Amino acid sequence: PASAKGKTSGIRLAFAEWLTHPEHPLTARVIVNRIWQGHFGTGIVATPDNFGATGAPPTNQELLDHLALDFMRNGWSAKRLHKQIMLSTAYRQSSLQNNAKAQAADPENKLLWRMNLQRLDAETLRDSIIAAAGKLNPAAGGPPVQLEMRPDGLQVVSSKEPEEARWRRSIYLTHRRTYPMSFLGVFDYPIIDTNCTRRVPSATPLQSLTMLNDEFIWQAAEALAARAGNDVETAYLLTLSRKPAAEEKALATAFLEKMPFRAFAQALLSSNEFLYVD
Repeated sequence: PASAKGKTSGIRLAFAEWLTHPEHPLTARVIVNRIWQGHFGTGIVATPDNFGATGAPPTNQELLDHLALDFMRNGWSAKRLHKQIMLSTAYRQSSLQNNAKAQAADPENKLLWRMNLQRLDAETLRDSIIAAAGKLNPAAGGPPVQLEMRPDGLQVVSSKEPEEARWRRSIYLTHRRTYPMSFLGVFDYPIIDTNCTRRVPSATPLQSLTMLNDEFIWQAAEALAARAGNDVETAYLLTLSRKPAAEEKALATAFLEKMPFRAFAQALLSSNEFLYVD
């Protein structure tokens, strides 16, 4: 191509220009679909790695094309696309299944008449627990946080790491094929040596047992209890971003007559309202 400079065949540049050419919208469609999938759990095309004849057809071809063209015309700005989606009526819907007519016409919610209920992914869940506990270390960059295997076989943050490193965001944890962090693996962290185009959340007893017994959860619950000052309303605000209803407050009071506040904090961190995005 004419834009090639220096000693080069120009093949890679020509390929990049072809991929992003306005008359070749496939690249934009794939990117838009991946971003849509991140917000709704499923893409407009349910097979994000296969837009061919053997892949799933789009549930709304016109919407996919409109977003792809708009994405290209506005400088391929992912930030703008995220904002566009998140300000849409479709994204801001409730996940309640309270429309019998829509439920009968579209039981799989392919046309998004309600919001899909989504569990937090593994890294976001861990980071959210740390943030609710008031322990999140926001430092950016630096060396990765090392892991170690405990005698019980679990992979955890290394005991040699300083205290502030233990509470860093999950993106800074060491990720290796041979030993991913056990907590993340329980919540469907993908296997690194295979390509993962879409995480499929599972619901297993091990997840409940982890939220009950994992030392990381205990430490976070202890910190949350201290941060809340052993106050039920404050604990609700810190974890669920709302005040408890009168019935919830009464149940919490009865629970705390028998159990320590740390156990109550742990129960909030383990609740579906905390684990799922509505």
